[in-house]
Amino acid sequence: MTPEFLDNKQYTELSILRYEAIYGHNYISPGGENTTDQFIDTLKLLPEMRVLDIGCGLGGPAYRLASKYGVHVHGIDLSANMIRIAKTRLKEEGLQHLVTLEQGNCLEIQTETTFNVVHSRDVFLHIKDKARLFEVIAKTLVPGGRLCFSDYCLGQAKSSPEFKTYMRERNYSLHTVEDYTKLLEEAGFKNVCGEDRTDIFIQTLKHELKNLEKSSLLKQEKNNLYKIWQTWRTRLGLVFRRKVTMTENINKKVEALTFWQQPILCEPVKGGITNLNFRVEHGNEMFFVRLGEDIPEHGVYRFNELAASRAAFACGISPEVVHTESGAMVLRFIEGKTLVEEDLRDFSNLEKVLSLLKKCHREMPQHLPGSTLIFWVFQVIRGYAKTLREGKSRMIPQLQNFLNINADLEKTVGTIDLCFGHNDLLAGNFGIMPDSTAPYLTSPTLPRTTNFRKYWNKNCWKCILNKRFLQICGNAILR
Repeated sequence: MTPEFLDNKQYTELSILRYEAIYGHNYISPGGENTTDQFIDTLKLLPEMRVLDIGCGLGGPAYRLASKYGVHVHGIDLSANMIRIAKTRLKEEGLQHLVTLEQGNCLEIQTETTFNVVHSRDVFLHIKDKARLFEVIAKTLVPGGRLCFSDYCLGQAKSSPEFKTYMRERNYSLHTVEDYTKLLEEAGFKNVCGEDRTDIFIQTLKHELKNLEKSSLLKQEKNNLYKIWQTWRTRLGLVFRRKVTMTENINKKVEALTFWQQPILCEPVKGGITNLNFRVEHGNEMFFVRLGEDIPEHGVYRFNELAASRAAFACGISPEVVHTESGAMVLRFIEGKTLVEEDLRDFSNLEKVLSLLKKCHREMPQHLPGSTLIFWVFQVIRGYAKTLREGKSRMIPQLQNFLNINADLEKTVGTIDLCFGHNDLLAGNFGIMPDSTAPYLTSPTLPRTTNFRKYWNKNCWKCILNKRFLQICGNAILR
């Protein structure tokens, strides 16, 4: 990436001001000051520390670091346009005693000053020689110094031809989180930790689209920025393929369902971890729509959820399924109160929920057609371990020890009772209708597997350990 490319293409003065109009004064990165605060609050900074800000842009993060923590910040950016505007803003902020700015290439940093922290936001994708980058950064840090950066990364799925073209046109150099971890460790960094924050980024995009609506930009400028944001949405879909399934053009997908005979009013409903939910008004009737694809690595298969939903309705504990098609299920809408944790601390409510679960265990199997899937927690763990190995997870060195514990626990279980289980006992998966004291399942498709049930007595600490292993595996798969 050259200064000429940046200043004449992506970061012309007009483009910079467009970004700033949405991200906030002095910011050109998603989330603006709010995201910056979340980011820098993890650095444990003390007054008089020295921070190197690579790709400082208009200086927003540098000014925030200096004013909030009293640290000395040296900002460097390859774009001459950025630094020219940033130096004017620095005078306006009155922070010349704490912040210095330089136009230059971070790969060619030559300074006798060393830094306690190197900070960067969404910059390294512009730099192809990552090995050299991290080598240079390591030399600028004091012993025990820290590097903290965010960047756009590849997912595990193979990039599509369209996305490869997009990266080539923008001269982007993207890596997976695992690749970044390896490069950092090879450069001598210790205790490397990477975190996938795609969900937060999507929410940030949605918030900033709303900011765009409120902005005072001329109509033509708004149209230009809308094009930028649509590009981001496409980028999210191409890099994180499940995200495009679950987030892009969702309302249109609901409206396109073949069940509707007339125009509908569609309203998103909060909740749902593996699906998106909507309340739909269709004429004089109300329906509940669930959208979601299979997620094999977590044992989520929609055909099984459909069978469970129909069985739940047949035994009177869940709404009726009125229509299904690929990736979608339409149910009757039930007006009621979704329970929260506090509700289940009321023993009278807990008794009702337990009564409902008994129906789930004992009556639903009578209404299931043919075979159903089996949930055996120890097999789930073995499956997660396989996924982690195939994904070259940082957890690989610990896997065999966890699998040995898993095998010991499996032997300890002893005799089991076979029953149909709900397997997701969150308070929000239960509700009570206003005119009834009887509970119902608000997420009827969740009783999705046959479950081996065993009431634990001794060795219960091992169960807790096993559950913790599941959490570690689940988190590691997403990183």
